[in-house]
Amino acid sequence: MKQKIKTFAHYYPVMHSCFDAAKKIVEEQKVTFLFVITNNAKLIDKIMMGMPDVPTTIATSDLELQKLLRDKEIKVKKLSQPPLLGIDIMSQAKELLISAWGEGILSFEDKVLCLIATDVEALVLFNVEDMGITSIKDQVKDRVNLKVLEATFSIASQIAREGREGKATGALIVLGDAENVMKHSRPLIINPFKGHEKDGRCLLDPENVATIKEFALLDGALIVDDEGYAVAAGRYIVGVSWDLYLQGGLGGRHLAGASITKTTKAISIVVSSTGTIRAFKDGEEIYRMGTS
Repeated sequence: MKQKIKTFAHYYPVMHSCFDAAKKIVEEQKVTFLFVITNNAKLIDKIMMGMPDVPTTIATSDLELQKLLRDKEIKVKKLSQPPLLGIDIMSQAKELLISAWGEGILSFEDKVLCLIATDVEALVLFNVEDMGITSIKDQVKDRVNLKVLEATFSIASQIAREGREGKATGALIVLGDAENVMKHSRPLIINPFKGHEKDGRCLLDPENVATIKEFALLDGALIVDDEGYAVAAGRYIVGVSWDLYLQGGLGGRHLAGASITKTTKAISIVVSSTGTIRAFKDGEEIYRMGTS
């Protein structure tokens, strides 16, 4: 049985150096992903030169480091501000890691070592499935393929981060129970996916992501079946439940996303113009990524 390691609860004392301790853990615990949060160029260089071969992402706010790492084709997660100091860095680390999962950098199966080196040093080992995303996985696994869920969150995160032509925008993606979702929606535009082969409209194929993301930015909903094939875009959800507005004060896109999950077995992912990503099931919010 797979060893369970609770989120941010398995700490390792740094006996000699952060690097030496991290290297030992990677080797002994069969770590599948290393996530580093630091602005320490010497530590990063040491990690790149001496760490066992394991996929690595560096989170840093140092612009020169970001450029250097990109030039070396090392994955970088850009921080808009320097890493937080003291114990506050732990909450920032969790947000960064959940965001990395949403962007498709991490998967449910990964065993991650998070190395933090700011004014404090910390090493945290955990399984991705034990982060705060476990609840959404358990709630949707009987309705939609989890790989499709990951791919959808990756697209949603890109939209939240990039917007459209540099300007903030939102989106609504409805997953699963596609036949009923189509019955409870109507077209705002000619369906761009009609008549296309399945291979050209699958979310799980990286070559299709850019195109599908563009259609997700259109007014209305992007409809995806439970196996990850885009069915339609630009769909207007009918029969919006206004009592949801009274309950939560949600805007139109969120109302549509919540309502369609109340009248069908679909799961909806809604990106707000402020960058927050919400998931709805059975008319209720079951997950939120962001602060607004």
